[in-house]
Amino acid sequence: MTRRFHIQPVEDARRSQGLRVLLAGAADRSGVPAHVDAFDAAVGRGGRRTHLWWALDQDTPVAAAMTVISPGRSALLYYSPPAARGVRPDALSAVIAAISHHTLACGAVFVQGMTNKPQDGRLLVEAGYHPLAELASMQLDLPTPPADALPCQHRLRWRCVDQLARGELQRIVTATYEGSLDCPGLIGLRSADDVVAGHRASGTFVPQTWWVVDDGAETAGCCLLNDSTLDASARVVYLGVVPSCRGRQIGRAMTRHAAHVSERRGRHALTLAVDERNTYARDAYVREGFRVTESRTAYILAADRSEKQAT
Repeated sequence: MTRRFHIQPVEDARRSQGLRVLLAGAADRSGVPAHVDAFDAAVGRGGRRTHLWWALDQDTPVAAAMTVISPGRSALLYYSPPAARGVRPDALSAVIAAISHHTLACGAVFVQGMTNKPQDGRLLVEAGYHPLAELASMQLDLPTPPADALPCQHRLRWRCVDQLARGELQRIVTATYEGSLDCPGLIGLRSADDVVAGHRASGTFVPQTWWVVDDGAETAGCCLLNDSTLDASARVVYLGVVPSCRGRQIGRAMTRHAAHVSERRGRHALTLAVDERNTYARDAYVREGFRVTESRTAYILAADRSEKQAT
């Protein structure tokens, strides 16, 4: 059956209408316009590039999707709520696929979509995405109660990112990937420079809270902590331990250090996300007082996969 819609970028003159369709479906949904400008400003912050496309049945919008390309060449997908008034699932799947492949052609290495709804997951798979990981968002409320010192804590030395030699952080981040259980499907897709650039753009970069950790004379790993742009919390955007130093509770020590520094800086909470398959890390965070606030599935469309599908 021939589809009764066509897909195109949203013209600048109709961007506000396109964003309303993206956020709530029908363009005349009451209450939505108040959120459009704030959302538009937030997604474009920090040098991010946005693409906004929609599907039109004649001149009536029936679905919209947006990709936001961050420094580091990763992109995040937003799309109209599938069950919202005026949204057609067939058009939504088609516009997601079209804008995602366009985004890869514009230089993104992968596009990622997040959802906690199985029906949305089916829609993303139909558009060419693959499940990447079940991610648990976790939060530690600050201040934290006193805790006994970990055996490794007295040996650790903390170096801020501005104390490092050129390329040192990239080498350490890469070393922590070996055998990692956190989103292993992302490993190797981007260069180390891109990975670090992406972490830096995730929130507000604070050089004093980006640390490389040494255990005696041995470099043990890194903990990268940014401020939230939404509230007075801090976020662990990356934490990794090199294989030779695992099992020494260094990850827990880094988490405690991040919490203590965040508390001193006036942050009210420390947040992070962990792959549910990484049960060791998840359990360690729980022991440190973190609680799960949300669980979502991450789906990914990567450039190499799209190219294989096109051949």
